[in-house]
Amino acid sequence: MKRMIFIFILTLVAAGTAQAQRGLAIASLFGGRYKHSPHATEIVVTGPKAERINLDVYRSLSVTDRALVPPVVRAVTSDGSKAVSKEVEYRQGRLYYGYYVLSPRNGNNRFIFYLDQSLARKQPANVVTLIYMEGDVSSAYIKKLIKQ
Repeated sequence: MKRMIFIFILTLVAAGTAQAQRGLAIASLFGGRYKHSPHATEIVVTGPKAERINLDVYRSLSVTDRALVPPVVRAVTSDGSKAVSKEVEYRQGRLYYGYYVLSPRNGNNRFIFYLDQSLARKQPANVVTLIYMEGDVSSAYIKKLIKQ
Protein backbone atom coordinates (compact mmCIF):
# COMPACT_ATOMS: atom_id res chain seq x y z
CA MET A 1 0.00 0.00 0.00
CA LYS A 2 2.82 2.40 0.86
CA ARG A 3 4.42 1.64 -2.49
CA MET A 4 1.18 2.47 -4.32
CA ILE A 5 0.89 5.80 -2.50
CA PHE A 6 4.52 6.60 -3.30
CA ILE A 7 3.99 5.81 -7.00
CA PHE A 8 0.84 7.91 -7.04
CA ILE A 9 2.67 10.90 -5.52
CA LEU A 10 5.53 10.54 -8.01
CA THR A 11 3.03 10.48 -10.85
CA LEU A 12 1.40 13.69 -9.61
CA VAL A 13 4.75 15.44 -9.29
CA ALA A 14 5.79 14.32 -12.79
CA ALA A 15 2.48 15.47 -14.23
CA GLY A 16 2.85 18.85 -12.54
CA THR A 17 6.32 19.45 -13.88
CA ALA A 18 5.28 18.32 -17.34
CA GLN A 19 2.48 20.90 -17.29
CA ALA A 20 4.96 23.67 -16.46
CA GLN A 21 6.06 24.05 -20.08
CA ARG A 22 2.67 23.21 -21.57
CA GLY A 23 2.13 25.16 -24.76
CA LEU A 24 5.85 25.67 -25.34
CA ALA A 25 7.91 24.04 -28.07
CA ILE A 26 10.65 23.21 -25.55
CA ALA A 27 8.20 20.95 -23.69
CA SER A 28 8.94 18.23 -26.24
CA LEU A 29 12.62 18.27 -25.23
CA PHE A 30 12.01 17.46 -21.59
CA GLY A 31 10.54 14.42 -19.93
CA GLY A 32 12.56 11.58 -21.34
CA ARG A 33 13.17 12.34 -25.00
CA TYR A 34 16.92 12.09 -24.39
CA LYS A 35 16.69 9.68 -21.47
CA HIS A 36 18.79 6.96 -23.11
CA SER A 37 21.28 9.23 -24.84
CA PRO A 38 24.79 9.19 -23.39
CA HIS A 39 25.19 12.66 -24.92
CA ALA A 40 22.42 14.38 -22.97
CA THR A 41 21.74 15.20 -19.36
CA GLU A 42 18.38 16.37 -18.05
CA ILE A 43 17.94 17.88 -14.60
CA VAL A 44 14.55 18.52 -13.01
CA VAL A 45 14.24 20.43 -9.76
CA THR A 46 10.85 20.97 -8.11
CA GLY A 47 9.39 21.07 -4.63
CA PRO A 48 11.56 22.00 -1.64
CA LYS A 49 14.82 21.98 -3.63
CA ALA A 50 13.41 24.45 -6.17
CA GLU A 51 11.95 26.55 -3.37
CA ARG A 52 15.47 26.97 -1.95
CA ILE A 53 16.30 28.97 -5.06
CA ASN A 54 12.87 30.69 -5.06
CA LEU A 55 11.56 28.77 -8.08
CA ASP A 56 8.65 26.43 -8.63
CA VAL A 57 10.27 24.68 -11.60
CA TYR A 58 13.85 24.41 -12.83
CA ARG A 59 14.58 22.14 -15.80
CA SER A 60 17.78 21.93 -17.73
CA LEU A 61 19.00 19.93 -20.67
CA SER A 62 22.64 19.73 -21.73
CA VAL A 63 23.66 17.99 -24.95
CA THR A 64 27.15 17.21 -26.22
CA ASP A 65 26.29 15.68 -29.60
CA ARG A 66 25.86 18.27 -32.38
CA ALA A 67 23.26 16.02 -34.04
CA LEU A 68 20.96 16.65 -31.04
CA VAL A 69 21.25 20.45 -31.26
CA PRO A 70 18.96 21.39 -34.22
CA PRO A 71 15.67 20.38 -32.50
CA VAL A 72 16.76 22.32 -29.40
CA VAL A 73 17.50 25.45 -31.42
CA ARG A 74 14.20 25.15 -33.32
CA ALA A 75 12.21 24.84 -30.09
CA VAL A 76 14.05 27.70 -28.40
CA THR A 77 13.68 30.08 -31.35
CA SER A 78 10.01 29.16 -31.72
CA ASP A 79 9.28 29.94 -28.07
CA GLY A 80 11.61 32.94 -28.18
CA SER A 81 9.58 34.48 -31.00
CA LYS A 82 6.67 34.77 -28.53
CA ALA A 83 8.75 36.16 -25.66
CA VAL A 84 7.77 39.47 -24.09
CA SER A 85 11.45 40.31 -23.70
CA LYS A 86 14.61 38.75 -25.06
CA GLU A 87 18.34 39.08 -25.35
CA VAL A 88 19.99 37.06 -28.11
CA GLU A 89 23.40 36.84 -29.71
CA TYR A 90 24.37 35.02 -32.86
CA ARG A 91 27.90 33.95 -33.73
CA GLN A 92 28.99 32.40 -37.00
CA GLY A 93 25.35 32.47 -38.10
CA ARG A 94 24.22 30.29 -35.17
CA LEU A 95 22.38 31.09 -31.97
CA TYR A 96 25.04 31.48 -29.29
CA TYR A 97 23.05 32.94 -26.40
CA GLY A 98 19.36 33.44 -25.75
CA TYR A 99 17.59 34.75 -22.69
CA TYR A 100 13.82 34.92 -23.03
CA VAL A 101 11.19 36.24 -20.66
CA LEU A 102 7.85 34.63 -21.45
CA SER A 103 4.42 35.86 -20.49
CA PRO A 104 3.46 34.85 -16.93
CA ARG A 105 1.34 31.73 -16.39
CA ASN A 106 -0.65 30.94 -13.24
CA GLY A 107 0.97 33.87 -11.44
CA ASN A 108 4.50 32.70 -12.20
CA ASN A 109 7.09 34.34 -14.39
CA ARG A 110 8.68 32.05 -16.96
CA PHE A 111 12.18 32.16 -18.41
CA ILE A 112 14.21 30.30 -21.02
CA PHE A 113 18.00 30.40 -21.17
CA TYR A 114 20.04 28.91 -24.02
CA LEU A 115 23.82 28.76 -24.47
CA ASP A 116 25.93 27.09 -27.16
CA GLN A 117 29.35 26.90 -25.54
CA SER A 118 31.00 25.71 -28.74
CA LEU A 119 30.73 29.32 -29.92
CA ALA A 120 32.38 30.80 -26.83
CA ARG A 121 35.42 32.96 -27.50
CA LYS A 122 37.24 31.78 -24.38
CA GLN A 123 37.36 28.07 -23.60
CA PRO A 124 34.81 26.75 -26.10
CA ALA A 125 33.23 23.43 -25.17
CA ASN A 126 30.99 21.08 -27.11
CA VAL A 127 27.99 21.64 -24.84
CA VAL A 128 24.61 23.20 -25.55
CA THR A 129 22.54 24.08 -22.49
CA LEU A 130 18.83 24.84 -22.28
CA ILE A 131 17.23 25.93 -19.00
CA TYR A 132 13.55 26.57 -18.27
CA MET A 133 12.66 28.32 -15.01
CA GLU A 134 9.35 29.27 -13.51
CA GLY A 135 8.52 31.13 -10.32
CA ASP A 136 7.49 34.34 -8.63
CA VAL A 137 10.86 35.98 -9.28
CA SER A 138 12.19 38.88 -11.32
CA SER A 139 14.27 38.79 -14.46
CA ALA A 140 17.15 40.38 -12.52
CA TYR A 141 17.01 37.51 -10.01
CA ILE A 142 17.14 34.91 -12.80
CA LYS A 143 20.11 36.62 -14.45
CA LYS A 144 21.94 36.60 -11.12
CA LEU A 145 21.06 32.91 -10.63
CA ILE A 146 22.36 32.01 -14.11
CA LYS A 147 25.68 33.75 -13.50
CA GLN A 148 26.37 31.65 -10.40
